[in-house]
Amino acid sequence: MKGALQLHPFETARVAQTVFPKELGSLDARVNLHSEVKGQGYRSWQLLERAEVDFGVEGQGTVRLTSPDARTASTLLVMGGMVTLSPELRALGRLLRKFAEMPVDHLLIEGGRDAAGAIRLSKVWFDSPQARLLGTGEVPAAESPLAARPLDLRFDLSARG
Repeated sequence: MKGALQLHPFETARVAQTVFPKELGSLDARVNLHSEVKGQGYRSWQLLERAEVDFGVEGQGTVRLTSPDARTASTLLVMGGMVTLSPELRALGRLLRKFAEMPVDHLLIEGGRDAAGAIRLSKVWFDSPQARLLGTGEVPAAESPLAARPLDLRFDLSARG
């Protein structure tokens, strides 16, 4: 089996609202999504279970941290920096607060899934007026659902101001 999927433009907030009707979307963006799928198997379920996928997402929009825990963490980091006289902790707290609602000029995620189910993020690029993130990541193959597996992300962060 070989196939391709392209969605142009894809509204992330509308999809998140459909799946989680009581939660606000944390990324409100218009993105282009593309993927290529290759699978081998003797039965139809094996085609998808053992599929190899290359994917990419590109777009722009607004990132929102809707979790009250993020706001609390920001306040605690700033206060911790004041108590310990650590400018790094204070800066990290202010940066986290800036992420509460941030316009994104460019978002790019590229990666793939191997036949065993491991996911690699070969490029994660996030560029905004306040910050730039560039990183890679991976999710190991496992029998557990994707949401229950650990996500390992490594980023370089540049912040303005």
